[in-house]
Amino acid sequence: MQYRFLINIFFLLLSNFIYGQKIEIGHLKTDNQSTPLGFDNQVSEFSWILQSTERGTSQTAYEILVSDDLKKMDDGNHWKSGKITGDQTFGIQYSGKPLKSFTRYFWKVRVWNLKDEVSAWSEPSWFETSMMNISDWKAQWISDQRGLPAKDEDFYKETPNPLLRKEIKLKKELRSARLYIAGLGYSIAYINGQRVGDHMLDMPWTQFNKQVTYNTFDVTTMLRKGENAIGVMLGNGWYNPMPLKLFRTYNLRNTLTVGKPCLKAQLRITYNDGSTETIVTDESWMGGDGPILKNSVYLGELYDARLEQKGWAEPGFDERNWHKATVLTGPKGALIARYMPPVRATRILKSLKMTEPKPGVYLFDFGQNFAGVSRLYVKGSAGTKVTMRGGEDIHADGTLNFLTVITGQLKAMWNLKGGPGCPDDPMMINTYILKGEGDEVFTPEFTFSSFRYI
Repeated sequence: MQYRFLINIFFLLLSNFIYGQKIEIGHLKTDNQSTPLGFDNQVSEFSWILQSTERGTSQTAYEILVSDDLKKMDDGNHWKSGKITGDQTFGIQYSGKPLKSFTRYFWKVRVWNLKDEVSAWSEPSWFETSMMNISDWKAQWISDQRGLPAKDEDFYKETPNPLLRKEIKLKKELRSARLYIAGLGYSIAYINGQRVGDHMLDMPWTQFNKQVTYNTFDVTTMLRKGENAIGVMLGNGWYNPMPLKLFRTYNLRNTLTVGKPCLKAQLRITYNDGSTETIVTDESWMGGDGPILKNSVYLGELYDARLEQKGWAEPGFDERNWHKATVLTGPKGALIARYMPPVRATRILKSLKMTEPKPGVYLFDFGQNFAGVSRLYVKGSAGTKVTMRGGEDIHADGTLNFLTVITGQLKAMWNLKGGPGCPDDPMMINTYILKGEGDEVFTPEFTFSSFRYI
């Protein structure tokens, strides 16, 4: 009898534990982003998700604390909302003190249920501001010294892509460093020879006469006391497109906001002693020629590995054949922190089958259509040229059918032309010229397409 009584007590306590759980708060986001780095919205919005094992649980009120000091979170020195009645868990607008530039803010929330029982505080989340004021931008738009072609047909000629670099010397140990960068049309940044971030096809396509987005990268571990170098490679992207007349009508250079590939960036360094230093793009930067001789979103890349300049993004590089960067007006759009997710490589597909439909022509089948680029592993003598084109289907004889990936339906068999200089059957064609130094790898950076076969 006593054992039965103890068993009943055990199950009663267990049921109270299971069905009496309080609300748990998770998935805290600021402007739909988890811990955003580089944030410039004064009226930020908070959201969270509730979880509870108790059926019918609902939020009836909430309280938010925002502080610039994690150790003093309970003070809520930037916003202490107090208890606010409501079941809203999304789009809660910040109503505290004005947010300061280059500051990390921490926030947490607690809620009340239908029984007016308060939950525990959530785990703190954070967001870090960047340029909250236009005056925070000290950098200038820069590029190399080449001008844009005067004739449409000249846009299709081989022209080295711009490389921009600057060497800096850090005299103290650093605490943190942030790189704020907008590179149009596309850009890849390097610090001391290492690529910054894992983004592809930066920057995003926006109405450049209205808005230009910039990225924020934490580059603390990439810098060191002493000599350092920053390098940026630019591509045409959507800011400097070819003068293709899509469907024989729409010239992209007449319908988009266009200009010369250019860069605007600031490197903000905070030292251990609390002092700061800002490195900006200006006429002190140097410009040189890259190995990409052609690049177009629609037409692909021509990459000559023999033209690579080893160590161009590292300190100590010989700049004697380089020139001072040119300061440009740049696009008119307002610079805003990037709010959309970046493009990343999310999956690597290996070819399932290789055939040789014609002598010297190899066809690789990846088993599915997808958007991306091909990565080439190759070994051969210097000057050897490998040309890759993609398609979504093959002909009966096993050769590539590229008719569905021709830009703007400008098919030669229909006698459709894309304007002066435009190639017949314009499509993404990636060409790599070997440097002849053992195993080589080529991944196009400034183009993409849909394909199944290469």
